[in-house]
Amino acid sequence: MTTSRPCIQSNRSLAQIIAGLALACSLLLLHGGCASVVRGGSEKLMIQTSPSGASVRLSTGQSGTTPFEVEVRRKDTIFVSISKAGYKPLETAVISSIDGASLGIGTAANLLFLPVINDIVDYQTGANYSHKPNPLVVTLIPETSAENYPLVAPPGSTPKTP
Repeated sequence: MTTSRPCIQSNRSLAQIIAGLALACSLLLLHGGCASVVRGGSEKLMIQTSPSGASVRLSTGQSGTTPFEVEVRRKDTIFVSISKAGYKPLETAVISSIDGASLGIGTAANLLFLPVINDIVDYQTGANYSHKPNPLVVTLIPETSAENYPLVAPPGSTPKTP
């Protein structure tokens, strides 16, 4: 007498398999890129003036008095207005640009874990960016001086409104 073994059949439908894969991909996307995890999407921007005590207003809507430290999004170029009684006002920009060291380290690590997805996440969060100059150090010029500030915002730049 021969006994046949029943075949093991999967009860999973194609829709369940696709849903499982979609869930796995979503979880991997949420974990973020390497630079996003290590550096984050924001950084501290420091603004110093000589003399100190100048009023600072950023294009992000943040304001304070020097020495001034504030958390800003890495990916945004920040326009800065500085003023103090008896001194010429200054308007300049702190430029957001890709940080080569972060990009190299982040991309190398991302090659090990979902290369394309992690690089996209790092780009979207701004984790591969840094502000330059940081710190922004300004020597204020007295109103009575004929001297002018040498700093100029880059051509074609427009501030972001809060």
